[in-house]
Order: sequence, then structure tokens, then C-alpha cells
Amino acid sequence: MTAIDRLIANSNSIIYSYKAFSATVADDVTFTWINDDDTESEITFNNIKKFQDKIISDMNTYTDNLTAEKDTFVTELTDEKNTFKTEITDSFNTQKQEIADAYDTFASDVNAAAIDATNIKYVDGVVKDKDDNVIPTQKTKAEVLADTNVQYDGAMKDRDGNIISMKDDCWATWLSASKDFDGAQIVDFDKQILGANITESAGKITVGKAGTYLVLFNGNRYSSDDGTVSGYIRRNGSTADANVGKRAYVSGNNAGNYDTVACSWVGYLDAGDTIELYLDGYLYGSGEHESSMSGLTGIRVGD
Repeated sequence: MTAIDRLIANSNSIIYSYKAFSATVADDVTFTWINDDDTESEITFNNIKKFQDKIISDMNTYTDNLTAEKDTFVTELTDEKNTFKTEITDSFNTQKQEIADAYDTFASDVNAAAIDATNIKYVDGVVKDKDDNVIPTQKTKAEVLADTNVQYDGAMKDRDGNIISMKDDCWATWLSASKDFDGAQIVDFDKQILGANITESAGKITVGKAGTYLVLFNGNRYSSDDGTVSGYIRRNGSTADANVGKRAYVSGNNAGNYDTVACSWVGYLDAGDTIELYLDGYLYGSGEHESSMSGLTGIRVGD
């Protein structure tokens, strides 16, 4: 095989723009190709070197064209990608805004319905009626002082800023042992802790300083005793409504369990007034204050 034969044979494996080619073994080389419309064209080279140069030149041109087409394709693809990304982002933002608008409309409708139903609305941190009149929801410090004469500024104080001492005007009494108070009577708690202004006698607590007091009773009935426990806190031994707290009551048999009974009273006591628990029933008592289950406690909370 001659050099020209090898060139012609090997050129079949080269990516080339021509459809077909042939050559004769001679000093001159005729190169024939088939056009896209199936017509033939030919070109003659007077030596193999020119033929090789022509092939190399055409291949370089083809490579340059292919590179240019690739760059164009990459640019077009990048532009399409960016366009698609922009369209997706715009669509998402549009839907997001539509959802936000729908929520605002829904919230507005709900708020309007609530106003119609309750005559109350909340605007800029203020509760108002539907006519925009402010509805007071919390008293100011001055209003609280006017009503109660009590304020808290790191300590309980009166309206003049005087510290209200509570340790001298409080008490705790309790039963050290269980006891059945058969028939309504004053409960005489046999254990007590008394403030300096408090005295106790036969179950009656006497206060030495006038003011507003909070009194609490908490008791337990062990269910082995199925009798009713009923009682209340009273002031100065009176059963008038203003002198009596809420009723403490438990009834029935709940074998093997402790039943809790409790009540409270809050009101004004003059110096020398008394407080007592008036009760009928069985109360459970045990040991010292921290382990006892029945007791009466009170504290002065203000003037």
C-alpha cells in the first residue's frame, strides 16, 4: 500500500465535512466528494503535501467552527437556564404574595366576625369596642393604690411608700394529732406559730393590728371515718355573710384514701378582732407543722 492509499484509507476515521472521496496513485492527487444534493465535485492537488495541508486546514476550520458552535450552545443554554430560574422565582414570589394576601383577608374576616360577635377588638396593643372606645383591661398602679393601698416595689408597701411588715401579723396553727370534732364547734388547733401582733386562745386568733387579712384553712379526713366534714372561717364569732368565708365540705366513704377539705376568707379586721374555724367532723393531724395535714393560717396583706 502506498502512502496515498494509507492516507485515503485512514481518512475514513477522521471527522470530515465531505461525504466521500477517492484518489489515484500519482504525483497529482484528485480528491472527489459528493455534495449534499448527491452531485460530485473534485479538486486536484499536484502533490501529496498540498493534499495533506488541505486536509489539516479543513480540519482546523471544522474544529474552530465546532468550538464556536459549542460556545454559542453553552451561552444559549445558560441564558435559558437564567430565564427559567427568573420565571420560577417570579412565580414563587407571586404565589407567596397571593397566599399572604389570602391570609390577611381571612384574618380580617375572622377579626370582623369576632368584633361583631363580641363587640371587642384589639388594635395596636389596646382593647377597644367596635366604636373604638378603649376598654380598660388592667388598672394602673395609681388605681391599684387607690383601691388597695398596697404596692410592690421589691417589698410590700403602702401608698406612702412605707414597708408593710407581714411577719408580725401572720400565724400558722395545726393539729398534732387526729381529732373528731363531733358537733359544730370552734377548732382548737393545739400547735401554733404566731407573729408578734397575734394571740391565740381556745382556737380563736386575735389580731393586734388593723388591716386586710387573708385566712386559709386546709384539712384532711382519712376515709376510715366516713362522716361528713363541714365548716367555715368566721370573724368575731358572727355568721353574718360579711363575716363568713366559703364553706369547706366533704362527705361519703372513699375507703383507704385521704379526702382534702379547704376554704378561705379575706376581709378587713380591726385591732382586737378574732378569726376562728367553726367546723363539724373528723380532721387528720400528725406531728409537726411540715407533716400535719390540717391547719389554719393567716396573714395581713395590707391596710
